[in-house]
Order: sequence, then C-alpha cells, then structure tokens
Amino acid sequence: MEKFDECRRELAVYGALFFSTATFLKHPSQSQAGSIVVSSVPSPQALELLDQASEAWGRGLDPTSQNRWAALAEACTLFDKLVALEPERTEWREARGQLRVDSKKFNEALDDFNYVLEKNPSNFRGYSSRALAYEGLSYWDKAVDDYTTALRLGKKATGFDEPYVLNSRGNAFASLGQWSEALRDYELSVKGFQEGRQLDGAIYSAANAALMQIQLGNEKEGLKELTTVARRAPGSIDMRAALAALYWSQGREREAESTWQFACENINAGQLYDGCAKYRDQDWLRRIRRWPPVMADKMQDFFQLRHKT
Repeated sequence: MEKFDECRRELAVYGALFFSTATFLKHPSQSQAGSIVVSSVPSPQALELLDQASEAWGRGLDPTSQNRWAALAEACTLFDKLVALEPERTEWREARGQLRVDSKKFNEALDDFNYVLEKNPSNFRGYSSRALAYEGLSYWDKAVDDYTTALRLGKKATGFDEPYVLNSRGNAFASLGQWSEALRDYELSVKGFQEGRQLDGAIYSAANAALMQIQLGNEKEGLKELTTVARRAPGSIDMRAALAALYWSQGREREAESTWQFACENINAGQLYDGCAKYRDQDWLRRIRRWPPVMADKMQDFFQLRHKT
C-alpha cells in the first residue's frame, strides 16, 4: 500500500514520495504498475527481518526522537542482512536505497537504485527515488532527468502525471534557477492534486507556485495566491511568514508585524519543521524549504528590520 509521509526529507517535511515498504511487500497484489514487484512470497526469515527493519525505519523518521539517526543505522544494518539473505530480490535493494536517502547516504543509495533500474528499466518509481538521491548530492540536472523519465514512464503505466513528482521536479528546476520551468511544474502539480482530491498536496504546491510568481516578478499575482493559500491552510506558518516578508517589503509594516505575530502566537509555535524560529535560518529556508532567493531575501530583511535601498 502506498502512502506519502509528510515528515520526510524536505517534503523532509513536505512532499516526497514514500510508500509503506513492509505492507506492500507482504501484499504485492496491492501494489501498482511500476512499483516494486514481488515475484513470490518472501521467506519467513526475510519477513522477520523486514518487520524489524520497518520498525526501526519508522523510529528513524520520527522527528521527535533523539535517537532517530541510530534507528536509521539499525534499519540499514537489517536491510543489509535482508539483501544478503535474498540477493536476487530487487525490491530489497530498492527499499534499502530509499532508506539510505533518508539516512543521507546518497552515494550508497545510488548504487542500489542503479542496480534496480538496470534490472527493471521500466520501474518509474525507481527513477523518482534515484532523483532524490541526486538531489541530496546537488546533482540537479540529473535529478531533473530522472524525474522527467519517472513522469514519462509513470504516465504510460498509470495514465496520469504523479503530482508529487511534478512538485519535486519543480524543486530541482528551482535549484537550477530555472524559475519558469519550476512554476510550470508547481502549477501542474496543483492541478494533479486537485483532480485527485488531495487538498494538502494541492496547498503545498500552490504555495510553491505563489513563491515562484514573486521570484519571477509577478508580485501582485503572488500576493493573491499567498493570501488564498494562507486562508485554505489555517494551521500553516509558512504562508503567513511569506506574507509578513512581502508586506514588509511593500512598506506595510503594521500588517507584516501582525501577520507574523498571529503565525507565532496563534499557530503552534513549537512545530519542528515550520515553527517561527526556522524562518530565521537562511540555510534552512533556501536549501530545505526551497524558498527562492527573492523571497528569502525579503524574509531576511523583515528580521533585520530594514528595507532594501
């Protein structure tokens, strides 16, 4: 069974594709075309290792855990044993590759994904997973290429473009400074999420599109979209932080201060990922949350209580 874990990577927070490995490896009939394919029922010993590895992996993805990196290391060790036990199964290597991405072992993850894709070049989810590893190494061009291949093969297999992958390719385009291409993907992602009635995904991609409009100089349209997203996502600090930064840059200081105060005092200020303190960290804002330079600069100006001259 497939699921998307919002506590992963950047989309650590926001939107990268993740499926429950243990569940669909045990129940292959639930998997979709292009996912990991299990040719036969795994051995009891393999299933026991899988259960242990999945449990450790889950602990490693818990942002509140102080031992999350130790848990991810434990899961990696268990998957190493699983691969050694049944080396002919590419699904173990694909899952280990995803785990290695979560563990920031990007080069090792590439080894797994390269092996999987050599064995099954039509595995479109393998390409989107490898793209994440390339992003971890800042190989943005290669990430774009793999996301594009994943979208092409995925549409051939399923009949639609995966909106999470579109959003991720938009992020990679943005990292290359290809703002128009990024905006196009974000907007297509919004459409895909809306058609699939996935409101959370649509809101996040719409937020990215709004930020990209401002990066491209379309400040009026960007402000309109930011306001709409903030209204639809009352529990999110992100768009209110963006609105505060934008209001400040426009000389609307009172609105900027009140918007920021509302975000920090009325919305859970203790959130791990988009709590108010995160927006003071320019590295996090640009590299993890992926705000484009114009908006990141506006946020910095807001905190420094000054205007650009």
